[in-house]
Amino acid sequence: MQNLPTYYLPIDKNGRVVIPKPVRDALGFSSAGFVRATVTDDKMILESGRTVCKFCGNENVICEDLPICSDCIEKVNELNELYNGRIQKNENG
Repeated sequence: MQNLPTYYLPIDKNGRVVIPKPVRDALGFSSAGFVRATVTDDKMILESGRTVCKFCGNENVICEDLPICSDCIEKVNELNELYNGRIQKNENG
């Protein structure tokens, strides 16, 4: 891996830090993915994380373009059926 300069990164009022693009590229961080943060003593270590479900954090996503696990897709489908049933009931009576 290439040596990168030391960065001093500002923390915004909401506690966010932007990881510079050269660092993200060098470490393989995806813009739609997650990073794993480990805190020990006075250090925080960030590691490239696997793509996880946007809703529950499960690593068993169906595809990386739509990072949702099969369990959450099933729950969304159940809610959709419930919602559609209520709409039909209201329309019929």
